[in-house]
Amino acid sequence: MSSEGIYGKYRLVQKVASGGMAEVFLARSSSIGGFEKLLAIKRMHPKLSAHSGFVSLFIEEAKLWVALNHPNIVHVFDFGRVDENYYIAMEFVDGVDLAYLNSAARNHNRPIPVEAAVYIMKMVYEGMAYAHDKKDHTGKAAGVVHRDISPHNILLSYEGQVKISDFGIAKAVEKLETETEGEVVGKLAYIAPEQSRGELSTPQSDIWSGGVILHELLANKRLFSRETDEETLAALLQGPIPRISEYNSEVPKELEELLDQILTRDSQARITTAREVADRLSDILRVRYPRQNALSLAELVSTILDNPNPSILNALEKRESSKPLRAQHFENTGKLTPTEGLESEISSTLHAVRKIDEQVIEKIRMLEITFAESPSLWILADIADCYFELQRPLEGFAGYELAAAKFMQSGLIVQALTLLTR
Repeated sequence: MSSEGIYGKYRLVQKVASGGMAEVFLARSSSIGGFEKLLAIKRMHPKLSAHSGFVSLFIEEAKLWVALNHPNIVHVFDFGRVDENYYIAMEFVDGVDLAYLNSAARNHNRPIPVEAAVYIMKMVYEGMAYAHDKKDHTGKAAGVVHRDISPHNILLSYEGQVKISDFGIAKAVEKLETETEGEVVGKLAYIAPEQSRGELSTPQSDIWSGGVILHELLANKRLFSRETDEETLAALLQGPIPRISEYNSEVPKELEELLDQILTRDSQARITTAREVADRLSDILRVRYPRQNALSLAELVSTILDNPNPSILNALEKRESSKPLRAQHFENTGKLTPTEGLESEISSTLHAVRKIDEQVIEKIRMLEITFAESPSLWILADIADCYFELQRPLEGFAGYELAAAKFMQSGLIVQALTLLTR
């Protein structure tokens, strides 16, 4: 990349994340007449270019993803190489991911309603069904399986659209990890039992993962996630799967029956197609929740985020000339792992203000205690809010940027950008 930020035919606006496989940039594509389009560039690390097996599979899977054209799948515009770096140029979704929305709903004590959960997952299964049924140029099944359906890969736009991201990436990562560390691809709490045993991923694996997400949305509680990977794996393979009615009495019987048929550890006994799941969810929406649509989902998102106009596009425009936030990737386990120096940064900020407003200072102190007991980046954002109450915007903005940088370190790009809008 040159100093002007030009990368091939794109202009890189800002680096927003760096992971073990790729760097992600916000970018613009320009054309005649001043036409510009905002998009995301995922650029593979140069060190992986020397791994011929990974590159071959990356290219193969990228071609499959480019061929996917469905409203519930993040669209890929371009795939190519600049110098020795392969990249994917994809649709920029102005919104949040489902993991963040669900977390925000819990923090604000606003559980996602049953009808919204059904609608979101109906759209997810629609995208799954399209991908699973995709044919290649010869008319044969292309064999597209996501392998990593999780809340972080489900994007919700502020206009109520629901899109699956990162189709095709997991298979290349799976090959790389198998040849290096032998790890299991996918987020452990959401992968199917057969995936955890190293068996071949199938459409039924994606169907299971979607079922776990739906169960968690309806129950407002994690299903298999535990304190350690070992405990999570044990829960996934052997732990009880509570019926959803034990947590939510508003779930209709037909929805509970559908979940029971999805969350079956025997893949042969599981529902065989995502299309069937999508159709049954559609029937439940039509009969039980006919008013649920994209508009009502958009309203729900803005309500949960407590922001009537949460779009991040304006914020991005204002920040284009600013220095990129530096971020180093660390393993995302679903919980914040404080990195070296984080506690000292927080401590120095927390004690910068004394004897200004005792009530707000006490609130900061309690937040500090809460952070020490259960580290959460959103607690840092709450602390930043307190500094704005104290008329100390420099400390407030510093808190936002610190939390956003840590989100980027964990690969939670949408959450970081959402936070920067403040």
